[in-house]
Amino acid sequence: MSANLQENVLFKLWQNMEGDIFRAHPTIQSRIDAQSPVHLNGHRLELHYLFDATWSAAFRKKLIKYKGRSMKPVEAVKALTREIIGNRPFLWSGNTKIRDNFFAGFRNAHRINNSPHGQNCYQDHFDNAVYLTSLNLAPQFIKFFENFGISADELTDTLTHAYLYQMVMRTSLRDPDADGICKV
Repeated sequence: MSANLQENVLFKLWQNMEGDIFRAHPTIQSRIDAQSPVHLNGHRLELHYLFDATWSAAFRKKLIKYKGRSMKPVEAVKALTREIIGNRPFLWSGNTKIRDNFFAGFRNAHRINNSPHGQNCYQDHFDNAVYLTSLNLAPQFIKFFENFGISADELTDTLTHAYLYQMVMRTSLRDPDADGICKV
C-alpha cells in the first residue's frame, strides 16, 4: 500500500516486468471504498512556481528575470516566498548544498528532511511549504530503469512528484478538518 501507488516507481517497474500483478484485497478495498477516493482539500491548495528549468546547483548560479530584474534563482525564491507566504510559518526542503540558514531572514521557516514520509507532527502548525529539492539522478540509475521501460523523464517526474507530494502532505492540507489555504 502506498499513497499514489500507481505513480510509484516500484509499481511501474513491476508492471513493466510482470504485467498486471496487483489485485485489490477485499478487506482493504472495502475500507478504502468507505473513505473518499480523492483528497477533499484540493480547493485549499495554491501552487506557485518561478521557472520550468531543472532545479540544480548549476542553475542556481545563473541569472533569471524576476519581476523585470536579473537575479539568481535563489534570490527570486526568497522574494516570491516573502511575497506569497510573508511572515506566516512554512515548511521547506532542499538539497544539502542549500544551507540550513537559506531562509535566515524569515522568522517562521522550518526545514524538514527531503524524504519526510511518516512525519505527521507538522500538520497542526504549518499551512505553507517551499520545495527546493532537486532529484537529478545519476546516469547509471537512469540507465537501469530505462532497461525496464521507464524513461529518464518518467523516472524524474515520478520521483519528483512523490517527494513533493510527501512534503506537501506534512502541512495542514493533510487534515480534513482544517480550512486554511495551503500555499506551496
